[in-house]
Amino acid sequence: EAAPWCIAAARVALVDGRYDDALAWTDEALRARVDPVTEGGLRLLELGIHDARGDLDAAERCGQEAWRVAPHGSMEWFRAASALAVLAMRRLKPELFRELAPALEEALRNPGTGLAAAGLALAVPPMLVSGQYALAELVIDRLEAILASGEHPEPTFPARVYAARAARASFDEDFTAYVEESRRAARVYEAADDARFALLNWGNVGYGQLCLGDIEGATSTLRWVIEQAHARDLRRIVAHAQHNLALARLFAGNVEEAHALVTEALATAVALSDHQVAAGARLYLARVLAELAARAGAREAARQALAGVSGAP
Repeated sequence: EAAPWCIAAARVALVDGRYDDALAWTDEALRARVDPVTEGGLRLLELGIHDARGDLDAAERCGQEAWRVAPHGSMEWFRAASALAVLAMRRLKPELFRELAPALEEALRNPGTGLAAAGLALAVPPMLVSGQYALAELVIDRLEAILASGEHPEPTFPARVYAARAARASFDEDFTAYVEESRRAARVYEAADDARFALLNWGNVGYGQLCLGDIEGATSTLRWVIEQAHARDLRRIVAHAQHNLALARLFAGNVEEAHALVTEALATAVALSDHQVAAGARLYLARVLAELAARAGAREAARQALAGVSGAP
């Protein structure tokens, strides 16, 4: 009976940024000898806490434990796979997700999975990045069927579907659709008071505006995301927005500001072991340094960007 109260307290502590308190509450809940479904959910909650504080090694361990203990084909099982897929993308470890793909495809083709497939909503971008295009389309088809049914497993579920559509649009280089779907996702998360995912999707809006050539709009959006994310200590979102803002400032001719932004973004990404953002930041840094005629530095930044993605798609 104590477990639900502990879980609620952990979620509040996570939102407040009190990560040690949040982990203490999840430990208390786990000592209550909960059932496998609840334990899977708790391990995923721990993953979110470790992710928020920047400890991706611990987050990955929690994701693997959630995948192990959650009942096969359950919502928590799919959510664990989704979380591991996101970590695989951010850490440039495609093998981490490829090990899960066959079991996921088999489960998705089972009509009995029903609403549980909604747990895979966040896995679409990693599936696309790792080349699992058919699996990504299968997931989107299932998500859209759930969305159309009106039986949403949680209030933010529509946002996850919009974000999945946005990811597909980006791979199709349809950045108009990418901006539209990312904006829809951000607004749903805002309505649910989920600042973390709202700002993540607003950052995607800014990147899409940049790809469409709307430098002024991208600059405004990304500056606002950085301000809001910084106030909430969401360091990865700050770094992601900063490295895209750096490119916007470079396009606007403000090379010095671009250099400062991308340097800070790279330092944060390295500190958080977020190899995906680090690789992008190094690539943009190479462009900035080339513009500053620092050709040796540009070559080294480009070399490090390539080395960082060695073995990844």
